[in-house]
Order: sequence, then C-alpha cells, then structure tokens
Amino acid sequence: MDGQKQKVGENGTALQAGRDINIGLRYNEVKEIFYDLFKLNFPNLVNAAAEEAQKNVDECFKKLECRLIAEKDNIDACKFSESNTQFLLNDTIQLCARKGSKIDIDSLLDVFTLTLCKNTSPILELVSEQVLSIFPRLTKEYIDVMTIIHIVTKVKFDCLSIDGIYKKLINAMNLNRSLSQDIGLYLDSIGLVSKTTGVFLPYKTFSDVYSIVLSPEEKIKEKIRIEYPSVYQVYEYFVSQKLDCLIPTPAGMLIALMYMKKLGLGDFDYNIWIH
Repeated sequence: MDGQKQKVGENGTALQAGRDINIGLRYNEVKEIFYDLFKLNFPNLVNAAAEEAQKNVDECFKKLECRLIAEKDNIDACKFSESNTQFLLNDTIQLCARKGSKIDIDSLLDVFTLTLCKNTSPILELVSEQVLSIFPRLTKEYIDVMTIIHIVTKVKFDCLSIDGIYKKLINAMNLNRSLSQDIGLYLDSIGLVSKTTGVFLPYKTFSDVYSIVLSPEEKIKEKIRIEYPSVYQVYEYFVSQKLDCLIPTPAGMLIALMYMKKLGLGDFDYNIWIH
C-alpha cells in the first residue's frame, strides 16, 4: 500500500487508486479507498475517541454509498482514480470523523457527489470544490441566512404558490433570533456573499415582478402583509437584519439551492444557476 500513498498538504494522505471502480456493480474498491484514508488520517485515536470517529465514518460511508447507488447512471467512475477526487474525499472523511452530527453530513455528501457527476459543468465543479472547503466554517444559522438572501434576491416563484413556499422556509428556520452585526463581514470573508453599496428593495421588486400597481411602498407592504403573510414575514426579517446589502456568490447560491431542494422548495438544475 506504501506505493499508493500520495501526500496531501501537511495533515492528510491520499491514495492513488490504481484500479477501476465499477459504480453500480461493486463498491468494494470505493469502500477500501474510503477506509484506508480514514486509517491513514486517524492512526493514533484510542478508546472513546476512536469509537466515536469510527461510528461517524461508518455513518458517512453508508450515506455516501446510498448516493452513489442513487446516482450510478450520472457518476463518472473514472474520477475515483483522480488525485483531486481523493483529495476531496480525504477532506470529507476527516470532517465527518471529527465533527460527526455537529455538521450536516447529508449536505456535505450531496456536494461531494456533485463533483462526481458527468453532467456537472467545469464551473459548477469548481464551485462545488469551493463549497467543500468552506463547509467546516458553516453552521445551520449561516445556511439559513444564505437561503433567505438567495430566495429573496434571486428566485421567482409562481404567484399562487409563493406564500406556501415561504411558509415552508419559515417552518425550517428560526426567524425570531437576531443575527450578529458582523455576519455580513463573515459571510463575505469565506466567499459566500458580496457586500454592495446599495440595498435590495424586496417590496418594490415583488411589485415589479408580480405587476402590483400600487404606490407608495407602504401600500405595497400592506397588500403583501395581508395577502402574502409568509412572504411579508421573511421580507421583514431580511430588511431588519440588514441582509439587503448582501448578494450571494456562486458558492452561496449553491449552498442555498441545495438546502432549498432538501426542504422540497423545488428541483433545481444547478448548471442553469451557476454557469
């Protein structure tokens, strides 16, 4: 096995898979790579720490295997023999082993699987890799915030269904909490948003998109409050928390879109959004 090792930075080890991996028929080669990487990265864990890391990795592999089976027709199996894929897999395993349920493993593996798909465009693959590198610094709160910014500023829904969609969004989040004043700076620093000099006007945009002919803005707000109460609640949070000066980057959009898909808010083609 020594001949298959390849150093990855200072703290990780990747394996060169000098063999074919038949996605959809056999998973033993993938499993071997997966657990070899785990053993190489965590050789000295003992007792409770070792048991916890092993449990986390076992759960991670089960979830990964399910995704590979589900996406077998879309997976480019040759990518498992590439050092870049093993580098990404190595980082994914380390994060799962260390953090376990403290991170959203499902979303993490969704992003990793996206890097393997045949129909993933080069730019989407690069953005997916960027998101994997950002993932250790994400929390549920930040994913919620990114989703709110994206859905308010970028997504148009059918007028008849929009309030129901926003209600699902509210049910999955806590809009009663106040965000840190520096959240915009933090999200900007990790590459999820760009700060703008102007502000996004959700009520005016709503009236323009859905052809509501009213003025001044207070009348538009009142109409939305009465006829679209869930939209109104999200808009008020968006403005009060000063998210109106933040625009999502491609990485921020991907995080938001994947979470929206997980919530059942739509089946999005990521290649259309990120191109």
